[in-house]
Amino acid sequence: MSYARACLSALVAAATMTVAACGNLADSPVAPSLSGVSANGAGLSTPGGGIQVLLVSEGATVNLCHRTKGGNDFVAISVGASALAAHQNHGDVRVGHAVPGQDGMVMSEDCAAVPLVPRTITFSGLSGLANFSPIGAYSELGLTVSPTLGDWLAMTGYGAPAPAIVFNRLATEPALTAEVRVTAGGFVFGFTSVDLYSSITTIPYTMTGLIDSSTVFVLSGIIPNTFGNFVTVSNPNPAELIDTLVIAVTNPATPCCGNPAGLDNIAVRSR
Repeated sequence: MSYARACLSALVAAATMTVAACGNLADSPVAPSLSGVSANGAGLSTPGGGIQVLLVSEGATVNLCHRTKGGNDFVAISVGASALAAHQNHGDVRVGHAVPGQDGMVMSEDCAAVPLVPRTITFSGLSGLANFSPIGAYSELGLTVSPTLGDWLAMTGYGAPAPAIVFNRLATEPALTAEVRVTAGGFVFGFTSVDLYSSITTIPYTMTGLIDSSTVFVLSGIIPNTFGNFVTVSNPNPAELIDTLVIAVTNPATPCCGNPAGLDNIAVRSR
């Protein structure tokens, strides 16, 4: 059987679907759309109370929320990095980090406890771009997705639903790995899931959660060939809080043809 016939047989999922070519960016297989992934979470209230601002020392480099004598209220201070550990040992909390004893709450810039809520980066802001336009850092819902390895493109003609982001590998190229880094402006967040995609190959992936540059978790695996469908990869420990998520996707070599691979719908809990 010729490659073209084999490709059509594998990828046509409905009688109305027509695939003119396989593995090219402009002719990526079209699969039924998936609904966006979202996390379940209960609403959490924000404690009230006035906020005082106290600045400590010149050349301060770290913003902290200082626990008051009563133990339940915090005031904003700034301290030198050398004093950070001592303050944390006394119950002070860095801005953007988890509030002790209050699950699902983080410290805002003015030291108010604010809840982490379910949010999904859908890349909807890319919809106005031409299909397969190069992209740089992308922000949505207070989160930023920054390409850190590979040439990422906006796939506005297909997704789960469209748009999504992908990177291409030519038929003449070996396996390629591309990477994006997700941050929340210095605030911690929880990673719930992401939808991964490849046109005609398996999808090897590694996802690393970090806080203060230290590894919190590493998720890795290989998704079997989905023939152009997106598949959701979930974090088994979504309650773990991180300040950086690194998602690396590998695009395996296929000498027959080029191939796009990528992702959509990064679901998190963030402020």
